[in-house]
Amino acid sequence: MTLSPLADAGLVVQAHVVAALSALVLGAMQLALPKGTTRHRLLGWV
Repeated sequence: MTLSPLADAGLVVQAHVVAALSALVLGAMQLALPKGTTRHRLLGWV
């Protein structure tokens, strides 16, 4: 698997992939980290 199809895709598609991967990482962090902390609330806001 290579990243060439993503590199050849339009800017909108690339931005969508970055946003989706960011949401996936932030969601996993929200589930794994302690609840109710300032970091938890900040990540939820983001």
